[in-house]
Amino acid sequence: MKRVGGQVTWLCEFDGPRADLAACGNKRSTLRRCHIVEAGDTLRLASADTGAVFAEVTVKSVRPITIGISERDGRLMGWAELGGKPISAVEFDALAIADGFCCGAELVRYLDALGKFFAGLYDGQLIEW
Repeated sequence: MKRVGGQVTWLCEFDGPRADLAACGNKRSTLRRCHIVEAGDTLRLASADTGAVFAEVTVKSVRPITIGISERDGRLMGWAELGGKPISAVEFDALAIADGFCCGAELVRYLDALGKFFAGLYDGQLIEW
């Protein structure tokens, strides 16, 4: 798919807990492993369980994000760069909480369970509305 100018509408599906947070307005961002969404685009927010669209929002900002994963003492550890700059563990936890997780470690475990890391890296976008 190639963008040929103008705004685009994207379907953005969420699993149960994150769909509930987005539907009530408490979740206003998402991580996606893509680089095609731009500010001004429209997102149709939908439940991954039912496919039902529950909201339509306009993207306010998009920033590249890289999340790295490593194992230390049998535990998965994560770090992140947002917009090409490293963020602190506190900032990473805040980003994860805004995305519907309890902390950065839970976000890392979730992404790992879905097989979203390639060579220990998740490369995508932080999309905010």
